[in-house]
Amino acid sequence: MKTCLITGATSGIGLSILRILVKENYKIYVIGRSKKKWQIIRTSNPIFRKVQFIKINLSDIYFTKIIKNELKSVKNIDLMINNAGMINDRLEINSIKFEKMYFTNFLSVFILINILMPKILKSKSPLIINTSSFVSRFGKINIQNLQQKKNFNGWNSYKNSKLMLTILTNYYSNKFSNKVKFLSWSPG
Repeated sequence: MKTCLITGATSGIGLSILRILVKENYKIYVIGRSKKKWQIIRTSNPIFRKVQFIKINLSDIYFTKIIKNELKSVKNIDLMINNAGMINDRLEINSIKFEKMYFTNFLSVFILINILMPKILKSKSPLIINTSSFVSRFGKINIQNLQQKKNFNGWNSYKNSKLMLTILTNYYSNKFSNKVKFLSWSPG
């Protein structure tokens, strides 16, 4: 049986993807912030009973210990879908002084991939799909203000974080070209 990890699967596009994947031959792990929300989804959809939920908030660094612990018995990851994302209209800073939208939309994906790469590389045909956004093409990265902490604008920060994710996907696609397939898609 193949193993799949998906973030942001308790609503929207992520939940739609999960509805498709649950019919395939995968052992599925869903990462989400709200266990209560997951319980409602799981109760109303008996097909999700075999899906394992991992309660994690990807806007802060604390998730690293949880993910390592929750997936320690998983030998390989065949499919990883990084779908979680957020948009804020005001500046929010996490416990390690990173802007939360930048951290969630970009850095958490970078961290997850790096933590789980040994398990991903054990798959016979690993695939990582990152959900960016159509608006990423309008992002403008300013190295001096990468997280948009100065003169915060939620919309600009969102565009930039999704652009960074697209760049990361392209970088990893080249770096792991013979070992892991990386895809980025941009709804919107």
